[in-house]
Amino acid sequence: MFLQLREAASAIPTIWLNLALVSADMGQYRNAVLLYTSVSKKFFNDEDENVILSMAKAQYCLAKQEKCPEKMLQALSMAQKAFHLNPSDKTALYDIALIQQSYAQLISDRTANQRTVQDINHAMSGLSAAKG
Repeated sequence: MFLQLREAASAIPTIWLNLALVSADMGQYRNAVLLYTSVSKKFFNDEDENVILSMAKAQYCLAKQEKCPEKMLQALSMAQKAFHLNPSDKTALYDIALIQQSYAQLISDRTANQRTVQDINHAMSGLSAAKG
């Protein structure tokens, strides 16, 4: 059903955004990230902070679901980009702090042989930035 709707309305960004939102609500975070990425590039030239922040939130949920620090860092990068596009957006700032805390937790939960000193230092600097 989603595929048929997407093909029929490929020129209408709000439909793509709604599909991404529904995908995220259904726990299909990977699909949501792909949809947000597509709509961001195709319609907004990767410069709409709301779309990028929504993409960051879907990526964050995917990272938590998969317990993947690398995906969490991708979510952080997206949230930081959204903040740079609109530095007065306190929601983006909150999301950045939340992602940094979650990244640190993912690193902390790994066994000693699964994490590096660099991972720990990166997590600690993120926590310091989140406090500030």
